[in-house]
Amino acid sequence: MFLNPVPFFKIYHQFPRAGLLILSLILFSSANATGFEAGVTAYKAKNHKTVLQEWIPLAEQGDVHAQYNIGTAYMYGDGVVQDYKQAAKWYTLAADQGDVHAQGHLGLLYQNGLGVVQEYKQAVRWYTLAADQGDAHAQSYLGLMYQNGLGVVQDYVIAHMWVNMASANGHSRSAQFRDLLAKKMTLKQVEQAEQKAREWVANHNN
Repeated sequence: MFLNPVPFFKIYHQFPRAGLLILSLILFSSANATGFEAGVTAYKAKNHKTVLQEWIPLAEQGDVHAQYNIGTAYMYGDGVVQDYKQAAKWYTLAADQGDVHAQGHLGLLYQNGLGVVQEYKQAVRWYTLAADQGDAHAQSYLGLMYQNGLGVVQDYVIAHMWVNMASANGHSRSAQFRDLLAKKMTLKQVEQAEQKAREWVANHNN
């Protein structure tokens, strides 16, 4: 195992949850905004019972932002008893709607067997979906999955591609991962990885 669940978990926790809550307001329909805003107000006041009262009905109606934030509350025990199964439930609903942070967190749960049966292939699936949306954390973790052959065939070229892009996207530890990995690769492999990274960027910026 290249990283145990604790540091892996802490790294992913860098997502700015409070920032997401505020940002989400401008993305909601007017019908949902009032209820979600009431939840944000309650969250700021640490009135967590009201937060869930406001957000759960929205989440059950399919509101992706409410689903993600409820999942995060359960993931980190923020105002509720920490419950990875509940986190997985709500993250799955949000991830199925394309929420990049929910996809990344769901990959983390599957990788470490938190609230779900540990399944590396599922972790890779969710990390890939988030990485393809440009998420630096997911890109880094996906690279490490390829480096260690977890849920995928071990492939240093693909691993280098992902951690290199994660580094370029601001993931602080990925430059170290990339440089350590490069020492295990031939010059030709590194060149191939860098070319794949350029091609990925070109394809996703069009």
